[in-house]
Amino acid sequence: MKKDNAVVLLIVSNVFFGVLPVLVKMASRAGYSAMQETFCRFAVGLLGTALLGVFGWQSLRVVNRPWVLARGILGAVSVIGYFIALQTTSAGVGTLLNYTYILWANVFAVVFFGQRPPRFFFVSLVVAAAGVCLVLNTRLDHLGIGEMAGIFSGLTGGAAVLAIKRCRETDTALTVFGSFSVFSFIFSVAALVAGPRWIGLLSTWTAPDPGGWALLAMIGLVSMAAQVLFSEALGWTSLALGSFLTLSVPVLAAIFGLFFLGEPLTPYFGSGLVLVLAACSFILWQENRTAS
Repeated sequence: MKKDNAVVLLIVSNVFFGVLPVLVKMASRAGYSAMQETFCRFAVGLLGTALLGVFGWQSLRVVNRPWVLARGILGAVSVIGYFIALQTTSAGVGTLLNYTYILWANVFAVVFFGQRPPRFFFVSLVVAAAGVCLVLNTRLDHLGIGEMAGIFSGLTGGAAVLAIKRCRETDTALTVFGSFSVFSFIFSVAALVAGPRWIGLLSTWTAPDPGGWALLAMIGLVSMAAQVLFSEALGWTSLALGSFLTLSVPVLAAIFGLFFLGEPLTPYFGSGLVLVLAACSFILWQENRTAS
């Protein structure tokens, strides 16, 4: 695959990722819990993975078992946190907190893999932290479950992205997505079985009507398309370029949330969004300069 084609795949993937939080919020407003949405998302993902494997789109053979396993577990924990954040905050806030994974991926690469930090790396982290504080409206002393879940999803998502990059050195995009789907499905089933008695209203099951089934299926289809395209493209581009292009997703989510959900864009959110994206952009720009 040519690099230009990989960039096109990343752009299409980002549009799908920007639409996804709006669909999740619509499902939440219709009475479906975060765990029910996760379950349906990855039921569709598992079915799609099996069909693509049967029809020979890509091999499902696992080569790098430790990293494929890590990708599955870390990705599952991250997406569950993300869906909880979306259910209990706005589409823009939940998505932006999740997309701090770009910063966390670079932090983990420096701390655990000995990567040399880009110039002004730690200054950029301070700027990003200030942006997150603005997004949260400086409510660090009483964060809600949604904000905490969003931050946690970003942290684990950063580790998952590093695992994806390692996996794509040896394994197909379909294998990587299959691991992600299997563990996310298992974890969501466990949460639904545990039920609201142990986990709360975030794990209830509401019987869907035809419109509800369509919405939940759409969540699964859109997210699968986005994730497979992202994993495929990441195998042909640098982690820095892939991460840089994904910076459009929080912006798209906020815009879609405004137009389709009526979620306001507050000055705090707008200012914080600019700071976080500026910090991410600078880190990725420095990383590209170092690599080139």
